[in-house]
Amino acid sequence: DDLTTIAVDGGNFSIANGATKKLKVIGIFKNGTGILDNANLTFTSAATATATVATSGLVTGKAAGNTNITIAVTAKPAMASIVGVTVTAS
Repeated sequence: DDLTTIAVDGGNFSIANGATKKLKVIGIFKNGTGILDNANLTFTSAATATATVATSGLVTGKAAGNTNITIAVTAKPAMASIVGVTVTAS
């Protein structure tokens, strides 16, 4: 496997309370880049009261504030990326 790192397309983002955003995760390989299948990733929200994230990578704003979403490669948990999320009042 020549995957070297992962990153969220677009980086940190803001969403309104009650809104959703689907994360698109980029894989950086030794020979280029490509979109990763979210089924092969694990998503975790640091503050689920602020924003939740489904296993599909769908983020939902729950309350105004800030949190981080950690995305890890399921088969390689040490390979992870963190994206900041700001939830604004709707």
